Amino acid sequence: MPMTAEPRFDELVEEYLGQQLPEKMAASFRMAVLPAETQDFIVRMLALMKQSGFSVTDFTPHLIHWISVTVPGTLPGAWGGRIPPLTLPGRHRKLDAYAVRWVQAKTAAQHLFVDIG
Repeated sequence: MPMTAEPRFDELVEEYLGQQLPEKMAASFRMAVLPAETQDFIVRMLALMKQSGFSVTDFTPHLIHWISVTVPGTLPGAWGGRIPPLTLPGRHRKLDAYAVRWVQAKTAAQHLFVDIG
């Protein structure tokens, strides 16, 4: 459920983890400007951090950047509801090689191709 009031990240961190973030990290972004999907993701993340015993001292500027910049662009809402194509070049080498062999096959045998997408 999206948040209705302007949420403050530092207040949520204190609520879930019981300690305040250093002021510089707390002021580095505003949750209210993030999409509702991202805000919900952050709240779930904080709940899981609490459950796992994550400490406020484990927050880093890199984690704050990831939360405020990377996460909004990788959630399905940023991709029209689809899961973004996060992969590496050459990840499907064996499947690619199979597809090439299948296309080049000169036999009359029936072939089955499975899309693993």
